[in-house]
Amino acid sequence: MMWEHQWYLAGWFQGKLVLVILMSAIHGYFARRVRDFAADRNAVSQKFYRIINEVVTALMVGIVILVIVKP
Repeated sequence: MMWEHQWYLAGWFQGKLVLVILMSAIHGYFARRVRDFAADRNAVSQKFYRIINEVVTALMVGIVILVIVKP
């Protein structure tokens, strides 16, 4: 369906793809942080985790908006 309508050329699709890749990168970073927590080597502050949580939420909202609205 994406190929038939050439959505891969649309700006909304490319934007969504970038946001999904960023979300995946943050997920990989969190996986590393979990291993550090397990080894009791947490070097990041509590404030950082609060801020990065909001970044992930903003990415998710952006992805959903781009999927539904397709501006």
